[in-house]
Amino acid sequence: MLTRKKSLIFFLVCLFVSPLLPQNTLTISKAIEMAHKHNPSIKAYKLNTQAIKSGEKQAMTGYHPQLTFKANEYFASHHKDLQNQQTLQASQLIYSFAGPLQEKYIAKKNTAISKYQEELQKNYIRNQVETIFLQNVLQQKKNESIKKLRITTETTFKKAKNKKVQKLIGKNEWLQEKATYKNNMATVNFYIDEVTQTEKQLEYLIGQPIFSKKRSKEKPTLIWNKTIKTNSKTLESYIDTAIKNRPEIKSSQKNIEKFQAYADLYLKKYLPSISATGQVQRNTGGINNHNVGIGLTWNLFDGALNFHKQDQAHANKLKSIMEKESNIQLVRYEVSNAYHALQKALKELNAQKQTFKQRKNEFELQKQQFKIGIISEVDLNIAKYNFEQSKINFLTYEINAANKKYNLNYTCGYAKNIERNA
Repeated sequence: MLTRKKSLIFFLVCLFVSPLLPQNTLTISKAIEMAHKHNPSIKAYKLNTQAIKSGEKQAMTGYHPQLTFKANEYFASHHKDLQNQQTLQASQLIYSFAGPLQEKYIAKKNTAISKYQEELQKNYIRNQVETIFLQNVLQQKKNESIKKLRITTETTFKKAKNKKVQKLIGKNEWLQEKATYKNNMATVNFYIDEVTQTEKQLEYLIGQPIFSKKRSKEKPTLIWNKTIKTNSKTLESYIDTAIKNRPEIKSSQKNIEKFQAYADLYLKKYLPSISATGQVQRNTGGINNHNVGIGLTWNLFDGALNFHKQDQAHANKLKSIMEKESNIQLVRYEVSNAYHALQKALKELNAQKQTFKQRKNEFELQKQQFKIGIISEVDLNIAKYNFEQSKINFLTYEINAANKKYNLNYTCGYAKNIERNA
């Protein structure tokens, strides 16, 4: 009975709350999820990883039984008729110092490198989505301001027209009003083009349409939590996190290990391998031969071919070590730039907070002036537009700071301990 009551309460809550939930919205985390799922470049990297991973299974086929069938027709001396011979050979590798296990170890390194390249691409796409998403947020927030600008511009221009007809303003003032009208309408039209451009950029990154013109009334509202958290982490702590977490550095390390494995493999090519062998042979006249045994293969001399290959692997290893060091230096530089850019953006944001508070107080005062008849409705509309512009200006600084925070997370490889403080 109690369970039924709980179910009924839950149903009623869902019934009344669900209409209050925002419909057709898109969050930044959902946009990133869509990009990782649908972006063609990420799909290509995933398929590449799958293809390379098959090399691990290919390597282990060296331990599988090998069967070969041969059939020969031939003329032999002292025989008038055509002779035939059928042979079935079987062999299976028992152990090799430079065998499938070593090849599988190298193949796993290649798979790991491909996964890190895939992760690197996913991080890059994520950073692009974050940047373009916030640009779209800014454009959507500008929408109300642009509407007010259009209304204010048209109202003011009509008022100027009436004054011109009544000869209340001179030619110079009329020209100024026309120039202001054209400039403001150019801003409106520029906004429309800018919206289309940023929407297309986001759709490209996500890999599917979300701002279809046919469904213009259903365009999703972009949701962004503009709370920008800061912490007391030092620059060096960010650098240490980035060095541990960046896919490029991990990939370089796997390259070093791979070429060391190649060097070991070529050296082991001079060690023996053991195989089980068997053969069934049938000749003309029903003569059968059977044999089973153990085979030993030992590469005693190959013109020093594998020694040269070993030297080549050592050279590639040294190259990978230098590449890793270069990546570490680049990461240090990128994290340092992103960290100081964030600090600068946060200082600018704090300064703009005071300016915005002042503009807000001024607008409240102008609303009171309109109520008591000191200023006209046209003047109030202009004040509303100016206040909306100050809100957009402040939001621009907020988005700039958020972008710098996202960029810092990106340079740290989106480490989990960094994201918790994002």
